[in-house]
Amino acid sequence: MLTQNSQSYNGYGQKMIDDILERARVVLAVFDPNQVLSIDSIIDNDYLEKIVNQTHGEVVSLEKQMRIDASDKTINWIRTLIDDDKILPIPKDPKYRIKIFDDPKEMQDEITDINKTQYNGISRMVATFDWKYSGGKEKPSSEQKYWKVSDGDWEMPWNYEIKRRDQYEKKHHNHSVKYSDLPWAEKDYTIREIGSLYTVQGFDLNYVGVVLGPSVKYRDGKIIHDFNESKNKKATNKLHSKTSYADKLLKNEFNVLLTRGVHGLYIYAVDKDLRAALKKAEDRN
Repeated sequence: MLTQNSQSYNGYGQKMIDDILERARVVLAVFDPNQVLSIDSIIDNDYLEKIVNQTHGEVVSLEKQMRIDASDKTINWIRTLIDDDKILPIPKDPKYRIKIFDDPKEMQDEITDINKTQYNGISRMVATFDWKYSGGKEKPSSEQKYWKVSDGDWEMPWNYEIKRRDQYEKKHHNHSVKYSDLPWAEKDYTIREIGSLYTVQGFDLNYVGVVLGPSVKYRDGKIIHDFNESKNKKATNKLHSKTSYADKLLKNEFNVLLTRGVHGLYIYAVDKDLRAALKKAEDRN
């Protein structure tokens, strides 16, 4: 929900929740501060406490995330990576596969092969928002056809870059729906595209292949998020031109991308030090 003035919201108040509370008898709101991705959605604890008190509301804490079907050790490894910026030895887990790649093309090929069976659902590639993308009037340079994610000789188009004729009907969950109305990941050709955090937030994948761009680095034994390398202006712009939430929002981006996979997480890091540290952690299991 938007909490700041925005051209995309024309409510009476600055915050969507204020307008919802004005109109609804009962409101059930689920709030995860680690999945706030945009400067327009920043909300502080003081405001949350204020609306709970004013509405005589009740707060219930949800402690577990049920998407990832893995052992406690595996979930702890992922959470430690995200929350504490530390890389522990990667545990062996018969239910969940974590694999580190030296080559993004190899990761893409494996995700493509896993996706062919779809026994446990769809698998897709995603990336941090560290490569330029524009859905507006700006066009890629004459040397390239698509806005894309790239590293060395490897590249993939960003999501929604491939144009397809989506007019025909396709069977989906026993209902006939327009192919164009399916979510991005459920369109078969998107196995050749790479999703962003805004495309896959809230979506479950069988295996997810995550390309960590140059904003995610490994320095002095810890993961850091370098906002100078990010192209995500919704995260790196300052609130009211004075307060920066870039570190928190980029960390939330990291959280969303690494927790999409139900059965497996594949990682390729552009930063060579991060890649080496992750490979070392894999070799120690």
